[in-house]
Amino acid sequence: MSDVSNKTIVGLLMVALVITVIGTIVSVGKMNTLNSGYLDLTGAATSASGTTTLQVDSNTAIVGVVTSLDFGNGFINATASNCILDTEGTRQSNVSCVGFNNLSQGFLIENTGNSNISLNMSCSGNCSAAEFIGGTNPSFTYKVTSANTANDQSGQSSSNDTGVSCEEGWHNSTYSEIGQLDVSTYYICGDATTFNFSYGDLVDAVVIDFNVTVPEDANQTDSQLNATFTFAAAST
Repeated sequence: MSDVSNKTIVGLLMVALVITVIGTIVSVGKMNTLNSGYLDLTGAATSASGTTTLQVDSNTAIVGVVTSLDFGNGFINATASNCILDTEGTRQSNVSCVGFNNLSQGFLIENTGNSNISLNMSCSGNCSAAEFIGGTNPSFTYKVTSANTANDQSGQSSSNDTGVSCEEGWHNSTYSEIGQLDVSTYYICGDATTFNFSYGDLVDAVVIDFNVTVPEDANQTDSQLNATFTFAAAST
């Protein structure tokens, strides 16, 4: 098959991650011990007392384990109308997709603080399917699931999750268009006053996966197209 008969899509698709933390960041512990008084040994009974204090402060922190999702570059076979890729290990065979990377990990976000938090995400750059891919009926979608309970994705700093990490359930548990995101922030667990993303070792992580459909007439470019997602955490 000649190069002319192939629909070439070059230098395509990079998704990046930015982590921000909002709230009390510094964790401080302090311990003071009061000196016991001088014991005067006389014929009367004496006593001494002491006080020990400990203060554990709130710590709001999240970490991104996977920070870049690169679908790479490639082209669509002349016999196909589109190419479908996602970060869960789905890449159509060479009958449809030639080149492109077969990704098996999405963004893994872990609550590494000691407080329940809310988590929101926003996007900048080429965020819509028309901007990121172009062509006829492109698709650029994402979904959110508790880490390891469904995704079995490695990389957590604590033990792998065995339970659901957002008490109220993660928003958008099925694939939804990126273009539906609020232009500033969109909460995927909790909100400005509700903090349901747990910090417990077995329920403290989440995976954000992406799916793209690249049509045969998608934008052809010599440079990568980028969408940057920012995840922000807040707690009381």
